[in-house]
Amino acid sequence: MRTAFRSFVFTALCMIVPMLLSAQGNWVQQPTALQSNPNTFVQVGGLWGIAMTDTGSGFAAGYASVSNGFSGVLRKQAGNPTWFVLPASSFTGLAPSHSLWSGVSAVGNSAWVCGSNGRLYRTTDNGASWNSATNGITATSTLFDVFFKSGTEGMVVGNNGAIYYTSDGGSTWIPQTLPAGVSATTALYAVHSAGNNWFVSGENSTLIRGNPQTSATSWVDLSGGTPALGLIEALHFLDDTNGAIAGATTPGSGVYRTTNAGNSFAAAGSGLASGQNYNAVHFINNQYGWTGYGSQPLYVTTNGGQSWSSTTTTPLPAQ
Repeated sequence: MRTAFRSFVFTALCMIVPMLLSAQGNWVQQPTALQSNPNTFVQVGGLWGIAMTDTGSGFAAGYASVSNGFSGVLRKQAGNPTWFVLPASSFTGLAPSHSLWSGVSAVGNSAWVCGSNGRLYRTTDNGASWNSATNGITATSTLFDVFFKSGTEGMVVGNNGAIYYTSDGGSTWIPQTLPAGVSATTALYAVHSAGNNWFVSGENSTLIRGNPQTSATSWVDLSGGTPALGLIEALHFLDDTNGAIAGATTPGSGVYRTTNAGNSFAAAGSGLASGQNYNAVHFINNQYGWTGYGSQPLYVTTNGGQSWSSTTTTPLPAQ
């Protein structure tokens, strides 16, 4: 089962920003506040995802408290360091019992969040209003991740083999067919694409590749060539062939890279603690990337994963 440890890593990635890229990880926590009281910082619950549309604007998502008015989605706008918690009232028809947004994606003025009970919401006005966007989605358990690579083309994945593709911004979703050998009950945790290929990972060291824009039955099982990570909770690709995955591990690396579209993987280099559950990985190019686990420091590489070093974080003063 996916653990809450993921929330800390994403909280770090969401709410701290690099002061200088060349500093290899001098990170400073960012303030969070309610829109109704912008000058008083508040502590937010665990965050599971972040999506930036540029260096100053984006969304973060995590645990919600709808009955108390907190949607669980935060928005940051350019020119202001504060991340504001969006009110639950801006989410049309959101059930008071809703508890978690586990994935978020954003392109331009549009953003999407997915989470518990098969919920998926979309905004097209930069977070001012949100509406359910589940036409075609029959899943009723948690949708763990959503990713859009344009304003129209995206995917969402989740528990019990939930896997859907859209080409119209989420107005309609097309269910995908899992390849033979991947159980229909498999929990799927992450989805990403940076080219024609889409990649999805999950439990039991599952990794699949497909071209849903061409066919819902195009998916190929790559699990035979993946390392025995158990849960592959994170993946990130730079193009159709070069990418990274991260997950739980026994002694050895929890981060692996591929240069052949996921057909085989090589362990990341030295510097990463072994025996941990790495649940976030992100590269901005072939050399520079980050990963992390639990409540420990983030790790950064500047040489394509050959070696990693831990970063330092600076929290805000207590409010």
